[in-house]
Amino acid sequence: MIIYLDIVFAVSTYCHWMILQLTNELVRLRAKWYRILLGSIVASSIIPIVLYFPHSIFTSMISLIFLSIITILCTFGFGHIRFIGKIVFTFYFVTFTIGGGLLALYFSGLFHHPMMTNHYDKKVSSLFVLVGVPSIIILIRFLKKKLERDKLVYDEIHEIKVKLNGQELETKGFIDSGNQLTDPISRRPVAVCEESFIKGFFSDNDWSQLKIALKDHQVDSLPDHLIKLLYVVPFHTVGGESNIIYTLKPQKLTINYQGKILTMNKILIGINWTHLISDRSYECLLHPEMVHSSKLKVA
Repeated sequence: MIIYLDIVFAVSTYCHWMILQLTNELVRLRAKWYRILLGSIVASSIIPIVLYFPHSIFTSMISLIFLSIITILCTFGFGHIRFIGKIVFTFYFVTFTIGGGLLALYFSGLFHHPMMTNHYDKKVSSLFVLVGVPSIIILIRFLKKKLERDKLVYDEIHEIKVKLNGQELETKGFIDSGNQLTDPISRRPVAVCEESFIKGFFSDNDWSQLKIALKDHQVDSLPDHLIKLLYVVPFHTVGGESNIIYTLKPQKLTINYQGKILTMNKILIGINWTHLISDRSYECLLHPEMVHSSKLKVA
């Protein structure tokens, strides 16, 4: 079997470049491109020894770990031992993840194409590696960004209690910095809650009347005990159009915020007739002022 050393070395350098680039992103460093290239070449320097002297001491586990440390130092520079250890751990984590991903792709049969494998013994070809490695890295980056976005969302989700119409119910609320809806007269901030949560404060008959009246803009037909809970708030859309939103006046809102109990009674709650988020992780959008202007109570 003929082995082209230059091709194997180039593929190895390419793969190490991708791995080091992803490691650079995960540990939030800013290594220069030429440092990453140097590290890739250093990491691939073991290739001739592996091919021509496969049983040499230089191919042992200790030697490979030592080479990894040298690669990290060439790429990211010197630092505290914990700093180096963190990068080495991340480097190996990325390497094993990509290696496992390549095995999964290969045995899935999706890449059993003559161009992706050797015609006779079905060994992995260089093209399979060149296509598989960036594909897995793109997937890892996508998952990383999604987890970061989800973390930002879930960090702003808090347990809340709302007391309205003599009832007190619990749910989860999301502090939405983009929610700046405030009543222009009373200056009360407006939260927005899903219909599925709001209807729990009313009897079936009252909710049916309230829902029909609000959707048909016929609030005058409601009985007095429901009318006194309503408050009309005018607002402007992003396009500059004027509109109104029917809100409810709760007796109290309580937010469990970072281990502290925050209470507020001068607020309004608007009704959203659809789900605010598909996974139902929260049912209310809270105004940021509800956190900054609320009163603190000892939990």
